[in-house]
Formats: sequence, structure tokens, C-alpha cells
Amino acid sequence: MPFDISELITEYTNENLSDVDDENLSGLNFRLYPKTRTVTISGTYQEIVDGGSSESEKNKEEDENLKEIMNFLKQEDIFPFAEVEFNGGGDDGYIDGNLYVDAGNKPRRDVDSVPGLEDYLYDMLNVYGGWENDEGSFGNFMIDSRAGTITLKFTWNEYAYEDVVFHQEEF
Repeated sequence: MPFDISELITEYTNENLSDVDDENLSGLNFRLYPKTRTVTISGTYQEIVDGGSSESEKNKEEDENLKEIMNFLKQEDIFPFAEVEFNGGGDDGYIDGNLYVDAGNKPRRDVDSVPGLEDYLYDMLNVYGGWENDEGSFGNFMIDSRAGTITLKFTWNEYAYEDVVFHQEEF
């Protein structure tokens, strides 16, 4: 254009987008099509959704470190099941410090009260390089002290996009 059209676009957009839901709106487009003599205002919505999932398991019969952890859990009456959650995204990730015991009225415990458990869980997560980066991931560790296993349930986060036309008219 031979002149600055930005003020006209801003005014036109404001007049025609009074009821647009801007939650999760990641982009707004103003398009002028001289050949078809149309103006279109559209937007792109972005949200994080569940992506691919997988599951892996470690067994105390195949791992001496896990055998020690399981023996400690039984000694401390953290039996028969416990769960630890994790979450990652951006450039940060963490294993929740809570160990939720699923047996009667037993209270929540701290993960770091079980020697070696937190390091063991991080080692299991490291199989999924980048679990803490960008969109990240989430999941949990299911600890079965009767069977002597830890099962990692892992889900990647992904972005989903949707383009929506808010306003279109001919001139």
C-alpha cells in the first residue's frame, strides 16, 4: 500500500470483533483480497492436549536398587500401592514430592522419605528425553510393593490449533 493502513485495520477489526473469545487465541489475521473484493478477519486458537502415551515397568527382580526401595517401602508399611505424579513443560519439570499411599487410611508420605526413590524415578523419566521441555509431558508412577514393580504412565503434551473466520465481507 502507498500509505499506512494500520490505523484503518485496527479500527475495522475493533468494530467487527466485539464478541470474540480471546482465551487461547494465539494469532489474529486481517486479510484484504483485492481480486475477490473481500476482507477476512480470522484467528488461530491454540491449546495443549494429550499427545502420545506409553507405559514402562521396572521390576525388583531385575534391579538391585529397586529391590532396596521395595524392602524399605514394606518396612515402613507403605503397602500395597503408592502413586507419585510428575509434570514438565517450558524448560522445567518436576516429580511431585508427595507419595500417595493407597491402603486404608494411611497418610500421604514425602517422596524423599524413601531413600533413593526420587533419583530412581528421575532415571525412569530420563528415558523420555525432553519430557520437561516445550509442551512437556505429565503422568505418574504406580508403585506396587507387593509385586515389586514401578510402572511409569507417560503422556506427551501437544499443541492443537484451530483456525476460525470471525468476519468476512465483500466491498
